[in-house]
Amino acid sequence: MHSFVICPLRDSKKVDLEICLAGCANQFMCDNFNRAFSQTRQEKERGFVEEPEPVPTVSQKQPEDTDVKEKAPAPAVPSESKGQQLYQQVLSLKSEIEVRWFELGKILEEIFEGRHYIPLGYTTWRDFCEIALGPLELKYRAIDYLRMTRKKCDEVGIGREIAGEIGWSKLKEIVPVVTERNKEEWIKKAKKKGVSVQILNALVRVARGRITEEESKIVPEKMFFSLFKEQKEIVKLTLEVAGKVVGSDKDGSLLSDVICPSFLAEYPVGTEVGSRPEIIAKLLGRFQAAFKIKFTGEVVDVETGEILVESGS
Repeated sequence: MHSFVICPLRDSKKVDLEICLAGCANQFMCDNFNRAFSQTRQEKERGFVEEPEPVPTVSQKQPEDTDVKEKAPAPAVPSESKGQQLYQQVLSLKSEIEVRWFELGKILEEIFEGRHYIPLGYTTWRDFCEIALGPLELKYRAIDYLRMTRKKCDEVGIGREIAGEIGWSKLKEIVPVVTERNKEEWIKKAKKKGVSVQILNALVRVARGRITEEESKIVPEKMFFSLFKEQKEIVKLTLEVAGKVVGSDKDGSLLSDVICPSFLAEYPVGTEVGSRPEIIAKLLGRFQAAFKIKFTGEVVDVETGEILVESGS
């Protein structure tokens, strides 16, 4: 590439810089020359030199035989995702939790059989479960199921490994029907993918002749309620009383088959239920009859101050 200057001494014509350098006496007093000279020097210092193309090595050269194809690299094996790792940890921890419940059942059974709750200050097993084991947030029936389930597992030969895989909730369901001879069949059913506690319960009831095959295919629906502590205590007490009346501990059945029909029998759909004071008076009357107590004070509406039930009525 040639550099040039606009030479004022040559009618502002372009003049090759090399020629200018060789023959002009005024070159260093010419601004055009100085700019061109400076630019050229900077380009040389930066090294505007074309580098030759690198000669390919033997490994880089393409084979002369065009029929020979380069071997494709082996596909990369995908690494386990973070989600998969966490999921496996969840399954592992769940199994450990179920084994802990299994071990707890053994301890409870030992306390029950040896009546070790008496030296602890409890006269009955139920008192021990409800008071001493209250922090476990388990109902008496759940604690009793836990110990009886572990006892049955020991009798038929179901160990902690199987218990960890199935879970004590499912083990509890198969206790009424499982034996040494059929345990493999029921373990297989309990471990089958998609079989929930509700479905397993239905299968057990079919085996016991409680319901038909067609009825077992009807999956129950769930309902959820949010209760304050005081409300929760009332519900628990009601379910407990209803359970004693019919000899069951299935909360759903007690609610739909015992409590609700009893309420609807008193207040049929479409009938006039009466005023608020009348309803409250009836409810208090039931409490007095159920618990053999008597209300002697007045019932006052805390918002309006209205006396809803007179003293002693």
